[in-house]
Amino acid sequence: MGEKICLKCGNTGIMNNGEPCDCKANIDIDLPVVLSIPEQYQTADFNKTMLPKYLQFGYGTLCEEIISSIRVNKRFNKNVLICAPPNSGKTVFSYTVYRILHMSNVPVPPILDLFEIRRMLANVYNEGEDLKLLKSAKTAIVRVQLDLPPKFVEYILSILEFRVRYGGFTIFLYDGSYVDMMNADRGGKLKYIKGDGSYHTVEVHSYFNEEEEDGKV
Repeated sequence: MGEKICLKCGNTGIMNNGEPCDCKANIDIDLPVVLSIPEQYQTADFNKTMLPKYLQFGYGTLCEEIISSIRVNKRFNKNVLICAPPNSGKTVFSYTVYRILHMSNVPVPPILDLFEIRRMLANVYNEGEDLKLLKSAKTAIVRVQLDLPPKFVEYILSILEFRVRYGGFTIFLYDGSYVDMMNADRGGKLKYIKGDGSYHTVEVHSYFNEEEEDGKV
């Protein structure tokens, strides 16, 4: 008897809406080597079952939904800020997204932090490849370091303004909680960028402890 075919996903593992199919077909995908990815992340692929249990439902599901959307649409049409503790797979998630886009010949900038991008944008003579990718890419990932600089909200706003102007969306990843961000926001400007992820707003998800399991802020 022949192999059973899933009527929902056709054994691709991904349904038409971009979400993972519950049949679990084709869940293990061997992705080719991408030289611009650090060696230790070459074969790493994000999998929420490797996370602590309290992070699997909200945080893990959100990351897998984003990955599935990018596999299908080659972009993610929303600005998001994801707050999760260190060692929760954010770097693996980042390079999973980067690898999918790179192997699909879709422009994708390197994964940089707020400081690095701020310096890039502040240099009026900068015409490097990284800036061109930051400008042209529809999806970019920006790391927000745990030790927040005094003007971190202004940095985020500058990146949003630059990216939105060229039709791009940005995924911000922070190693602390959203409460940590609010406490570090001396000017009280963070509340003005929280929204639905369109234009100059970010949709905020925080998963720093078991009480924040659902994540949506």
